[in-house]
Order: sequence, then structure tokens, then C-alpha cells
Amino acid sequence: PTQVPANGYQYYLSTSSVPPVAATAPTGASATTTTNLTPLTPNTTYYWWVRSVCSPTDRSLWVAGPSFTTTQSPATIPYL
Repeated sequence: PTQVPANGYQYYLSTSSVPPVAATAPTGASATTTTNLTPLTPNTTYYWWVRSVCSPTDRSLWVAGPSFTTTQSPATIPYL
């Protein structure tokens, strides 16, 4: 949602395209709409999902984001 939920977001990051289920433990959480994903392995395709956390017991379904592939080495990533 445009407005961050009361308890932020949870995300799940994987090298498998198999989606998480409701009981899947998140990889991490964020109180904003951005987060840093570290550490990432070079030359690897990642898949990710995010869900809203409205309260400690109320979470949305996992929603998939676009997959991405890391480069050979973090030193080769262009910084803009």
C-alpha cells in the first residue's frame, strides 16, 4: 500500500522461484518501502516476495516482485 502498514513489511528472498506459503518465515522486515538486501551471491538469480504486516497476528498474502540477477562481482556494479 501507499501508506506503510502499522507494523511495516516482511520480505522473503530466495534463489528458488517456489513461492512462500503463509507460514513461511520472512527473510527480513522493513518499516519503510525500501530495504538493503545483503549479502547477495554473485551470478545468482533471486526471487522475492513481500507482505504487509498490519498487526502481530494480521498479515497479507505474499506478493511476488520481479526476479533479478546479480553481476559477477559487487565491485562491477555501476553506482549511479
